[in-house]
Amino acid sequence: MVRTNISKLAPALWECSRDETKYKLGITLEGYNNNLHLDKYTYGSQFVTTCNGNRYKSPTTRLVTIEKLLTDLSSKHVARDNYYHEVPLIQDLMSYITTTDEIPEQIAQGLINTVLLCRIGRGYDYCDGVSPSGKQYYSTFMTLLSDKYTPHFIISLNRTEVQRRLAKKICLKQALEMISEVLSNVINDRNKECLEVLRQNFQTDGTYIKTIDFRRLSAAIIKWQ
Repeated sequence: MVRTNISKLAPALWECSRDETKYKLGITLEGYNNNLHLDKYTYGSQFVTTCNGNRYKSPTTRLVTIEKLLTDLSSKHVARDNYYHEVPLIQDLMSYITTTDEIPEQIAQGLINTVLLCRIGRGYDYCDGVSPSGKQYYSTFMTLLSDKYTPHFIISLNRTEVQRRLAKKICLKQALEMISEVLSNVINDRNKECLEVLRQNFQTDGTYIKTIDFRRLSAAIIKWQ
């Protein structure tokens, strides 16, 4: 009963607290885990989740958790009933990432690769190949990439697995939507130019990204091998 009452009061108090206090609680929570205080860690994690405060957990905890969620999301995406099973994973993942700066640089490319595949879909006719409930989260993630991760996004579009999917018109349609989502928060002129050229050419051909012309255009932001 006490925990239930706390869970009802906590979100309102959390909103009134300073970020400094929230980050300190995240460090305390990691301490419980490191010192094997399992009950405290379990209840502490429930508390933070109830308050929508996962992004205030320590960098180490966030990194480990996000990596685990990515692995699970990648597995569910290629399995049966992926529309249904992807949703709780991307919801949980996005509770750790609400701004560009909260994207862990150490795993940024892998993170973008996985979310991009889910966002581009598997080319099915039903719902254009993308989980209807998951799509909003995938799209939100794309808008967070901004200038900092635009090169990572372009590199992901060049991956063999993605290029294979872009041979399907449904996936190409989703790719066009993704490019627009990333563009929405891009300021750098060269990044904008690269994305605009891709959007124009992806109307008919997703392999344009492999052309010499595009490699020359994007050479200032990407070191192509």
